[in-house]
Amino acid sequence: MPAVLTERQRSILDFIATSIRDSGTPSYREIADHFGITVGGLQKQLKALETKGVLRRAASGAARALRVSTVQGDGGLVALPILGRVRAGIPVEAIEYVEDHLLLERGIAKGVDYVLLAEGNSMEPDILQGDFLLVRRVRDADNGATVVAHVGDGDGTVKQLRKAKRKLWLEARNPQYAPIQSESISVVGRVVGLFRKMR
Repeated sequence: MPAVLTERQRSILDFIATSIRDSGTPSYREIADHFGITVGGLQKQLKALETKGVLRRAASGAARALRVSTVQGDGGLVALPILGRVRAGIPVEAIEYVEDHLLLERGIAKGVDYVLLAEGNSMEPDILQGDFLLVRRVRDADNGATVVAHVGDGDGTVKQLRKAKRKLWLEARNPQYAPIQSESISVVGRVVGLFRKMR
């Protein structure tokens, strides 16, 4: 499972990685001073990064023993913004602000612009509530593609796109949900992958 990072955690990880590359591993004090926090506050952030598997300490207790965990052969890790939640159900107002970041291998993240967290059950069994959806920004998609679409005045949903005779509609995978037919469907993204927490 990829790591979900807060904005502060991502900033700290980026600072450590850049410092290691440019001038060597920074001390706790240097990192804390850079972000205007206490060393104690920094240690809590570092512990969270360790727990998420993106940071490790080469020697216990050493002040300059931080190492950024990266994958081999693909150029490292990429932090993708999680832009809120999208309903896999009845469309609701789309929320588009950065809640967190999802840290992915660069090869997996290629072609992905942002992440949404799925809610609802209209796309079961393909998409479950709580899945992280990897989305590429597009304005159109092929017939049958799973898309993020706005319906009406800014409502957002994830569904299968259907096209016929210059008409668009959205279909759920769950047969309990009726197709969404509207003159104002606009595709804003295509789901190109997902990550799921094991239950």
